[in-house]
Amino acid sequence: MRFETAILRKTHLRRYRLCLAMLEAYTELAPWWERLALLGYCGLGSWVAGHLGVDTPGMWRKGERIMQDILAASGRSMPEIAALLRQLVQMRLNGSQALPFDEAKAEIYDQFYYPVGAHITFALQPSAIARLGFVLQAVADTGLEQGAVADLGCGPGVMLAEILLSQPGWQGFGLDISRTSVRYARRLAAHKGVADRAEIAEGDVARLPYPTASLDVVVASEVLEHVPDLPGALREIRRVLRPGGRAAITLPLETHVATHIHSVESREAAIWRLETAGLAVLSCEERHERLRYGDDPVHLFLLAETPAARQDALPVIATRVTVHYPDTAAIS
Repeated sequence: MRFETAILRKTHLRRYRLCLAMLEAYTELAPWWERLALLGYCGLGSWVAGHLGVDTPGMWRKGERIMQDILAASGRSMPEIAALLRQLVQMRLNGSQALPFDEAKAEIYDQFYYPVGAHITFALQPSAIARLGFVLQAVADTGLEQGAVADLGCGPGVMLAEILLSQPGWQGFGLDISRTSVRYARRLAAHKGVADRAEIAEGDVARLPYPTASLDVVVASEVLEHVPDLPGALREIRRVLRPGGRAAITLPLETHVATHIHSVESREAAIWRLETAGLAVLSCEERHERLRYGDDPVHLFLLAETPAARQDALPVIATRVTVHYPDTAAIS
């Protein structure tokens, strides 16, 4: 047994069986300095986070539930999951130069570590938890008992599943360029019991398969910075939203991650991009991450609306939205 494992078993983490098992499996693969960083994260980091207002016991409880979901959606053992996370960490450490999109897709997005790593951020990163809360609130604020939502660049499908769990009358669509992520998101939807209301497919955010004016909410959380055709993606979001429909968008500022093609330099630049696409920005909040845990330091949370909203905007949907996907989006 490594000394780090012996120490972890004496901390508060002993109450969170799956989180502890994942950390123990990871320490078997990581170099000494990463193991020490994990000790700092689980010990001093949790203590500091608690004094900064972060609900650390709640975060670890959430982490325990997320590890259950990851085991179910991935179909992998804990040592295999740890190996996948090790691949993700190595990718993040190997450089910050932007990769061409096709290269990023082949080397990162289509690799199995990508959805697993994206999923686990909802346990480890307070900023990811904040983004999920922002999206859930944006959907709830519509006041609709029935509606249609699309999560663009849905990745592992965490946000889409949580939206459908919180809104039992809603229909949901997930779209991602990564075939691996699409398969993972479908398994997660089945595990969470929302697969009958979720349609998840491979596709391009700049060429959405949804009918014009068919959606009540479009979510684009941490995705637009990855898209080669950013203006096209924003125009497509505007097209598929109903009159008065909402777009919940989050994106990092001044990012230097290898998979990020675009780096928005200010909130004014982000607002200008949305308004140029025909979206009216209702709110734009800049959030600084005091505890980054590998994330970007600053994020924008934007809520936008299609123009010419009327009294009857955001109507209740009585029938399902029908989507005709390209043949290339069919995934078994």
